Amino acid sequence: MLICGRNESKLKIVSEQLGERCLYLKHDVSKVEDSESFLVKATKLLGSIDCLVCNAGISLHECGIENVTIEGYDTQMNILMRANFFLAQAFIKICNDNRSNRNLLFISSMTGNAPSEIPYGIAKAGISSMVAKLNREHYAKGLRVIAIAPGMSPTELTKSYIDTDDGNMYCNAPCGRYFYPSEIAEVATWLLCDASRIIGGEVITCDGGCTTKNIWH
Repeated sequence: MLICGRNESKLKIVSEQLGERCLYLKHDVSKVEDSESFLVKATKLLGSIDCLVCNAGISLHECGIENVTIEGYDTQMNILMRANFFLAQAFIKICNDNRSNRNLLFISSMTGNAPSEIPYGIAKAGISSMVAKLNREHYAKGLRVIAIAPGMSPTELTKSYIDTDDGNMYCNAPCGRYFYPSEIAEVATWLLCDASRIIGGEVITCDGGCTTKNIWH
């Protein structure tokens, strides 16, 4: 396994926690011109790449189109859409050797399942469209493309408005709580194994039914 990110000191700590089979490589996905060289370096470290997980994220939580700035729009779109697009493109290029059973997994969001007027939601909706089309074009060539749309989860991205330090995990969802990142990871693990090969081009929503709509109350 190879983990990547911009902060090398954090990567080293996590790599040591996960054990000797976990390698790390410093990389900034927003520098899309380096996507191909990054995957070349990753391939040299791993021998080959069977699964690529695109999970870089950012949200400025603007709460309405009137609060979106040009700079904020560009910053979010560059990471959420542009970086994912060109990293996927680079991965597809190295998958042209017709090796089977490769996987490309995007981490989307439940906000991509609903109408949105802010860059985060718009970008996540774009990911859903890209997943469906890429899988349609490349599954038969050995590359399966899928995505997970997590519900509200306490992470660095959401810490400004989710505080679970007191143990309160309540959320206005049918299941009544937030979701741990480890629970999302379990779904990702299953999606990346052969047991889920029948699933392709789908965005698997993991929000406890939060985005489902009831006709009758």
